[in-house]
Amino acid sequence: MLMKSDTAQTTSPLVWVLQTARKGDSAQARALAERLGWRCELKTLSFNTLFNVPNKLLGPSLVSLTAEAKRVLTPPWPDLVIGVARRTVPAARWIKARSGGHTKLVQIGRPRLDPSHFDLVITSPQYGLPPRSNVITLPVPLHPPIASPEADLAHWTEQLQALPRPWTAIILGGAPWPFRFDEAVIDDLAQKVNALTKGEGACIICGSPRTPANAPEAMAAQLDCPSFANNWSQEGRNPYHALLHLADRLIVSGDSASMLGEACSTGKPVYILDLPNRALADTTASIGRVLARTGLINPPRNMRAIHAGLVDSGHALILGRAEAAETTRLPNTLGTAHTRVAELFSET
Repeated sequence: MLMKSDTAQTTSPLVWVLQTARKGDSAQARALAERLGWRCELKTLSFNTLFNVPNKLLGPSLVSLTAEAKRVLTPPWPDLVIGVARRTVPAARWIKARSGGHTKLVQIGRPRLDPSHFDLVITSPQYGLPPRSNVITLPVPLHPPIASPEADLAHWTEQLQALPRPWTAIILGGAPWPFRFDEAVIDDLAQKVNALTKGEGACIICGSPRTPANAPEAMAAQLDCPSFANNWSQEGRNPYHALLHLADRLIVSGDSASMLGEACSTGKPVYILDLPNRALADTTASIGRVLARTGLINPPRNMRAIHAGLVDSGHALILGRAEAAETTRLPNTLGTAHTRVAELFSET
């Protein structure tokens, strides 16, 4: 649990975590703050339509925040602000300005602004940020240690116990630009899974909020082994975290850097489903990465940069390009991030 700021804890730096409605982004910031173990306050931000204006033009300001969000940003100013992605950037820079330059800024992901505006940028390969002394590129995004409540594990163990071992968990994302995830992709994935499993054991297919409707069932119908398909729903139970513990091997669609990072941290064999790009996406991404350094455009993520890093380091394999094999555990990158943030304060 994150510590709350109180009068009894005055020796450690005060951290503000800028949260947004994007749960995955906010989870990264909270995980880093929790690892630091310093005094912490969570500041939840909401935005008006001006958040669409490039950060280069917004500058250090609160103009993209709602009136409610502005009210939570009041002194005393923190020693450290942790923000994620682009929306929190103008507010973070405004806080630093109001503190007279005292507040240090750590931005996670892709700030869509030159890294020179931050004390530290913690990013991952898909964003293609330029190499700088204040930029640390981790193999995957930050995430807390994998946990699944005992009740959740017990529930899914009971639900799946009739399936023969080994269990192959197929964890599906969706099709954010520039990826394609349609019937042809599902058919191709089913063929590659059949080639990998050779009809042995069972497959457990887990959808996510971005997964096309009924895709898990469509895939299960084409598999040669017994299977269990779970469609994601807001109200229903999702087996995702339980499968990271219970499955014998994992197949993860390559559109989600966070899911890849969590899968590779389990130490189980991990296979990446490399979703195809839409036409001209590769060329667009290449040009966009150059123009993105101006902060004025938002190019597609280059997810294959993450795939290549995980494969080259032995933490994953590409589904359909390798036979069944072992992969090595990817250490959690929170420790590396913690060290770099702590160094900001040891230098002062």
